[in-house]
Amino acid sequence: MRVLVVGLALLITLVGSVEAETGASAAVSPTAGKDGVAQILGLAGTGPDFLHPDVAFVLSVDLLPGKVMASWRVAEHYYLYRERIAIELVGNGAQAAGGLSLPKGKPKEDAYLGRTEVYYDQAWAELPIRRAVDGPGQLVVRVRYQGCADAGLCYPPITKTFELSFPTTSP
Repeated sequence: MRVLVVGLALLITLVGSVEAETGASAAVSPTAGKDGVAQILGLAGTGPDFLHPDVAFVLSVDLLPGKVMASWRVAEHYYLYRERIAIELVGNGAQAAGGLSLPKGKPKEDAYLGRTEVYYDQAWAELPIRRAVDGPGQLVVRVRYQGCADAGLCYPPITKTFELSFPTTSP
């Protein structure tokens, strides 16, 4: 029962932190639950602090000639799931010109996903694109990913949307 309560307090803390996105703190603590949940449950001081997902998985997205490139800097003791990375083009600015390219990951036995591949330290994903002939000068890209901490916390899937500008052409 205690494990269930600790997990619930951790989930409430993480969801509250992700939803708030205040940037006030770079750590998520399972013991400082939203609205004092951890104190009410008597769990204060019982676990490690976890990084906010934007600190654990620093994402940048670039529009390069013929492709969209997403790259992550992954904090020490954290990892991203290879199979949970996706790039989606939104709107009519361009279309995919091939499949998503990802490097080989490190094998990991995961309690939920079984045998899988993960990325420590850094990761990248590349999607070849063809710009629409009469498309807008902007491309909207949606990037999805999911990662965990070695200490046992797995973050919910994360989706971020970027508006990228195609380079202007000179006459």
